[in-house]
Amino acid sequence: MDFLYNPFMENFDNINNRLLNCENMLQMLVQDKMIYKNGYEVNFILRNFPELNVINIKDKYLKLIKNLDENSVKTVQLIINRCRYLLYAKRCDIDLFSYQEKQKLKNVYDEFGRYITQLDENLWTYKNYLLPSNHLECNVFYYDCMINEFDDLSDLDYRSIIDVGGFIGDSAVVLNKYTKAPLYVFEPDENNFRLLNETIRLNDLKNVVPEKLVLGDENKNVTMNVGGSMSSVAAQTGDLTCKQVTLDSYVSEHNINVGLIKVDIEGYEKQFLQGAKETIISQKPKLLISIYHNFEQFFGIKPMLEEWGTDYKFKIVKPVDGSVLLETVLIGEPHKI
Repeated sequence: MDFLYNPFMENFDNINNRLLNCENMLQMLVQDKMIYKNGYEVNFILRNFPELNVINIKDKYLKLIKNLDENSVKTVQLIINRCRYLLYAKRCDIDLFSYQEKQKLKNVYDEFGRYITQLDENLWTYKNYLLPSNHLECNVFYYDCMINEFDDLSDLDYRSIIDVGGFIGDSAVVLNKYTKAPLYVFEPDENNFRLLNETIRLNDLKNVVPEKLVLGDENKNVTMNVGGSMSSVAAQTGDLTCKQVTLDSYVSEHNINVGLIKVDIEGYEKQFLQGAKETIISQKPKLLISIYHNFEQFFGIKPMLEEWGTDYKFKIVKPVDGSVLLETVLIGEPHKI
């Protein structure tokens, strides 16, 4: 009889619906099998990537893979093929992953999942990291936010990191060790911002600057839909009104030397980038941009940055975390002169 193994086991009811369905580890089966059981992601793909049902995506695909390395091209092809399969099947419970991926997932659990520990009612830990909420994701804590995908981190020591969509400070805890300069974390959701400040306190992060702001394409007020880790700027009317500024205006006002921009803001990445264009072109920071939230973002962000004339080397990376699309990032690193 098949035995389902849950890597988090305890306190699973405390994790929000997104974490419940798609984070870190999949349920493992005894006979050396690992079945894709990510119902959340299947629905996410059905909702946000229906365009992949259209066969003719040649022009968008060729623009996306232009000048990418071989591994990035394979990553793109694998994501497209798996998303199309899920769009067709409309279900999970599929033996989807390669042997190498299954071994990697087991390693992630052995080296990460089994060590997540609850210390108090509202306190969890992994290694020396402390969080006031059970939201320790492997793409953040095991893969270090994918920051080691950059060829060179030496110039980051005394340049600031901009963390856009800081949530409860999980990524800030990890990114903090890569710079001695101020690390600016932007999180407009009221509850997330409160937990972000608690994370800063728990981990004694002296150089982290929390900002309760939305970063977008112009300075104005916007409304947001509140949803924990999936809080997002509303297309029309949302749950609360927030102040939005551009990164360009914020950087100019505070005279910041930007070394890295990490952004994961639930599909609002293009608007953010449009408000950060001057900073990107003039300061050439490293870029770590989520591109998995919708079809247009996946295929459009890299070409948009290239059209700006930015002299960057790009690659596309998908952490092995049990999903087929979620947490896919565009890595941008300026060419050295």
